[in-house]
Amino acid sequence: MGQKVRTYIVRGMRCAGCSGKVEKTIAQLPGAENVSVSYATGMLTLTSTQEQLDDETIFAAVKKLGFTAELPPKDPAEEERKEALQLKKQLRDLTVSIIFTVMLTIVAFSHIISGIRLSGIVQLILLFPVLWAGRKIFIAGLPALFKLRPDMDSLIACGSGAGTLYSLYLLISGTVNCHYHFDSAAMILTLVMLGRTLEHRARNKVSSSMRELLKLTPEYATVITNGTEEKVPVHSLQLNAQIRIRPGEKVPADAAVTSGNSFVNEAMLSGEELPVAKAPGSKIYGGTINVDGVLEAKVTALGENSELGQIIKLVSDAQNTRPPAAKIADKVAGVFTWIIFSLSLLTLVLWLVSGAAFATAFNYALSVMVAACPCALGLATPIALIAGIGRGATLGILIKNGTALENCAKAGSVIFDKTGTLTSGQPEIKNVMVYPESRITGKELLEIAAAAEKNSTHPLAAALEAAAGNADITVTDFKNVSGSGISCTIFGSKWRFGREAFACNGKELQYPIPEDFAGSTLIFCSREDTPIGIISAGDALRTETPQVIAALEKLKMHSIMLTGDNTSAAARCAESCRIAEFYSECLPAEKAGIVREISQESHRPVIMVGDGINDAPALTNADVGIAIGSGTAAAMESADIILQKSDLRGVCNVIKLSRAVFRVIKQNLFWAFFYNFGILPFAAGLGTLWGGFSLNPAICAATMAASSLTVVLNALRLLKFKVDK
Repeated sequence: MGQKVRTYIVRGMRCAGCSGKVEKTIAQLPGAENVSVSYATGMLTLTSTQEQLDDETIFAAVKKLGFTAELPPKDPAEEERKEALQLKKQLRDLTVSIIFTVMLTIVAFSHIISGIRLSGIVQLILLFPVLWAGRKIFIAGLPALFKLRPDMDSLIACGSGAGTLYSLYLLISGTVNCHYHFDSAAMILTLVMLGRTLEHRARNKVSSSMRELLKLTPEYATVITNGTEEKVPVHSLQLNAQIRIRPGEKVPADAAVTSGNSFVNEAMLSGEELPVAKAPGSKIYGGTINVDGVLEAKVTALGENSELGQIIKLVSDAQNTRPPAAKIADKVAGVFTWIIFSLSLLTLVLWLVSGAAFATAFNYALSVMVAACPCALGLATPIALIAGIGRGATLGILIKNGTALENCAKAGSVIFDKTGTLTSGQPEIKNVMVYPESRITGKELLEIAAAAEKNSTHPLAAALEAAAGNADITVTDFKNVSGSGISCTIFGSKWRFGREAFACNGKELQYPIPEDFAGSTLIFCSREDTPIGIISAGDALRTETPQVIAALEKLKMHSIMLTGDNTSAAARCAESCRIAEFYSECLPAEKAGIVREISQESHRPVIMVGDGINDAPALTNADVGIAIGSGTAAAMESADIILQKSDLRGVCNVIKLSRAVFRVIKQNLFWAFFYNFGILPFAAGLGTLWGGFSLNPAICAATMAASSLTVVLNALRLLKFKVDK
């Protein structure tokens, strides 16, 4: 049995350090490969088979670390309910903590308010509800410290606990008329809980795009059993079940229509707003909307095997990947807690050595301990990726991994396949030339050629009919000569259309082929074996292609064209698109080699855009492969990014989105480092040495909470990213 990617939900993680511990532990289990844990999404992914590593072993390993792991629920609504319940509990604990912290602070500073210093025992009593509300921090943080694997909770537990224990010492020793640190301990816990609650809500909003995808399928399906209808939850549907979809209802699963006719809106898959006609034998897809008629269908695919399921899995996997930009932050976050413990101890020792009172030295050491937060560093990259990849999914841009997104942001060149990418892939009539002696007009020649080709399956038949219209011309003695052309009788004369040798029957042309016919597909026309004209046809340029090339130039991207067509046809297309550099007459393997060469010579990532089977090698060899919506399955499989809508403007949107994501990542990393390292000198009291100021533990706790919240809120801006239309 081959390996496959397995996904789990990990609950209880509180910082990037937590995700790092889970990842390291699971990676050490036999059979676990490519392990990745995302704090931002709470997802654990790994590669293995059930025989190599069963679920119970993973659950047990995660439980030893103080967290819980479980399989993703089949019903998306169930996960949403669990998230809501978790948030409700957080809000309850936070409310208790805020109420008693405010009361405790008033009591602690009562001597300023009323001139009466209330007892430290009253402060201690008011602290107990705050300690209960923040109990999870101590339950998780202290055992992690004792196991020499400290995390963010260890810092907070030590900071708050140290303040409490030192204040208890002062209280028990009978020290009076002093300021206890009970209020600081309470403020630290309350501000951390406030920050985490706000961060939790913001992270949920960042992940909203994934929930929107999950909500595309309805909760219930109408199943027909022995002629009787029954409403069943979609997650309990079985393969081959017979379902009924009424007008206005969403299709619950991928299925094949067995009866009925209707139009189905498939915009969520294709990006095209026009409904698609469906009849018996047609395929319909889960999440699409039945517009008018009643359809009955047999379920053909469920869950991850459905079209929507594959999109959701692709987006989920991409959101859990780590691009190179995240590695530095991950390394720093991994050792961050030990660094802060060391700096806190060093601060205490240095202030004591300098002759400061223990209370002063302790206050500065406590401030250092609670000032820094590895959460902001750990969140800086993944939260932006989640928002960017999620936003892309809602816009019809499916991004398979974060590395592709980073390479896209850094790319300097875009290489386009010609046929089906820069062009529509559908031929159109370009020019018509008739010989003067033929005594026929160009329009009449087109009408005759279209009538003759009407019985042909050649791709040019539709192009001729579109150009000439449906003229009422009788055709007899029709004969198709494979690879050469057709012959028939029209108006009592024998006509031939096709290649020069066939149509002209070996006779030389009376006039040279015009220069503007070069690079086109030529249809030679003869009557009674006498050449009378030539029709040129070519692939139609997409209407948006020139606009896209111009937009890429503004983005400082160099555009290149690759094609298997002849040099003349390639040159004409490149000129129409205003692409200066192109390669023609390329085989699939040669395309892949050219892509590699361009990437090596430019020393920057290269983007390849294609749609056909022959583009698959080039898409694979490019730093970023982009497949457009009308492409083949091979192109989709080989690409790193898929544009669901067959519109080249999506290429510009991908580049703009990737640049926006990594602009946010850089901003997040700046703020994370600024909060965590810029605040430390003031927390340590160094500002007082030069007549400046210092920060007390409560303010440090507030800045620590603000650091995580800042990077999450900054990432939220990506959810409003606008695309070109």
